[in-house]
Amino acid sequence: MSALPPHLTASLSTLLGVTVDPTRARRVGGGDINDAYCVDTPSGRVFIKTHAHPPTPSRANQPIFFEAERRGLALLSPLPVPRVLGATEHLLALEWLDAIPETHTSALAAGRALAKLHTNHGPAFGLDHDNFMGALVQDNRPASASDFATFFRERRLAPFLPILPGSTRRRLELLRLDFPKGPPTLIHGDLWAGNLMQTTVGPVFIDPAVSYGHPEQDLAMTRLFGGFSPAFYDGYREVSGWHFDRDLDRRLEVLTLYPLLVHVSLFGGSYLARVDQLLQAL
Repeated sequence: MSALPPHLTASLSTLLGVTVDPTRARRVGGGDINDAYCVDTPSGRVFIKTHAHPPTPSRANQPIFFEAERRGLALLSPLPVPRVLGATEHLLALEWLDAIPETHTSALAAGRALAKLHTNHGPAFGLDHDNFMGALVQDNRPASASDFATFFRERRLAPFLPILPGSTRRRLELLRLDFPKGPPTLIHGDLWAGNLMQTTVGPVFIDPAVSYGHPEQDLAMTRLFGGFSPAFYDGYREVSGWHFDRDLDRRLEVLTLYPLLVHVSLFGGSYLARVDQLLQAL
């Protein structure tokens, strides 16, 4: 056990309406950005993630870090997501879920769930508020035109141009963007393997960066940082009818540029080399 700091103990007690014993907490994995705890409370076991200095919105009247995640999980309610117990400036409290190994059946179920999420459509690409991709603000304002390619170029790629070397920046500016037409689709937005939990209650999706975008954005993310099992894609195809057309692989490679550029901004190093190699190949 590692005692919960006093300010977090007070916040969690207020959120749950119970007296939390700070010694009934232990640190658990919470990703690269946040600290995380498992806390045994009179209301049951709770997962909290916390940040001493959470990233701040770049525009006025936008939700703060953990409030943005709370809203994202609420929007993703068509997916199985953890129940939110409350959010403050410095923490997000969720129900505790016990993780178990993936099975063929659970991977199929996760793919089907994502395909069902992608049947939810919105009025425009983006969202009515900004949120966060990792520790970076995700700008969800409408683009200068209503098509997805314009939105992706202006709101997902262009913000990173100033941090790129000249040759990489020019390749990105000249990159051809060509996506199948379709309505703005609700997407998880940060669907790498670590953000899909297999639990005792079934597959659960966590840590979203929600917007209305293109469904292939989620599929592109599943190919990064470990990837997903074939059964996941079987489940997705079963519900969606999705198939590999001649240009799909190139489109998915293009769409991975956004999360890779996020990693360039946060971590630099090898991620910049990977972006440059990808752009040269494209």
